[in-house]
Amino acid sequence: GAKVIGVVGGPDKAAVARELGCDLVIDRRSEDIVAAVKEATGGRGADVVYDPVGGDAYAKSTKCVAFEGRILVVGFASGVIPTPA
Repeated sequence: GAKVIGVVGGPDKAAVARELGCDLVIDRRSEDIVAAVKEATGGRGADVVYDPVGGDAYAKSTKCVAFEGRILVVGFASGVIPTPA
């Protein structure tokens, strides 16, 4: 099975994410997302990142994903969609 890591903004959203079954919840306002994901995955990174926000969240997603992992951009509510180099 998959290990679900939820990244949220604030304690209220963290509580909801835990109630909904996240194995690990990271509060982006008080924790280093990249460090927490790397620690939770033994340094490997996430196999799949689901990003409905974009902006800074997308930039951090690129640093959290494992080698040959996938980032699913579902929306970009927080910024300009970057173009691949």
